[in-house]
Amino acid sequence: MRRGPSLKQIKRIPYIFLSIVMIILALAVFNCFNSVGTTKIINVNIKNFKTKTYKRIDVGENSFQTGSEGRLFWKVRNLKEAFLISASDKDEVTNFYDLTYLFILNIALFIMVYRMDENSVFSNQVVIGMKAIAYSVLIYSFINVVSYKIIGYSIECLTEGQFTSQFRHFNIPKYLVITYLILFLTSFISKGKSLQKEQELTI
Repeated sequence: MRRGPSLKQIKRIPYIFLSIVMIILALAVFNCFNSVGTTKIINVNIKNFKTKTYKRIDVGENSFQTGSEGRLFWKVRNLKEAFLISASDKDEVTNFYDLTYLFILNIALFIMVYRMDENSVFSNQVVIGMKAIAYSVLIYSFINVVSYKIIGYSIECLTEGQFTSQFRHFNIPKYLVITYLILFLTSFISKGKSLQKEQELTI
């Protein structure tokens, strides 16, 4: 019969996770340095609505209309522009906003396994850690909102106020559901802890 992972292996998970995050961070910084001299594409909105240009193209009985949104092709001249471009793109695999969330999640993992031992797998520390993970999922929705503001500021700084970020829809209820499900699972861990305690008292 195959045994589950040992406690030593479980305690290694946050360190492995942190190592992966650090590698992704190093790649993100490397991409910033490497992007100098290249042309990047940014999804932008025209900031000044008075300068909006609309063009209607008829396609048979249908029509296509352009507006204030579009893609800006930007030649990166220096490191400042490279970091502003990086801050302006949340769709990058190595974007700094998701890395911030991964660091928060990793802290929650450290909290969960820090004082775990063989005799108290269902400890208060595990319950606290699970709750920290649940709330970190909720925090991610707020990181998305904050990132939208930072992206707008970065684009405005880069283009000297001519453009800003495109509007994004945030599916916050999705994060609320995930948070609720983790907290619901945490209640079973708390129940397992109380049963473990009862068993120890019986013995």
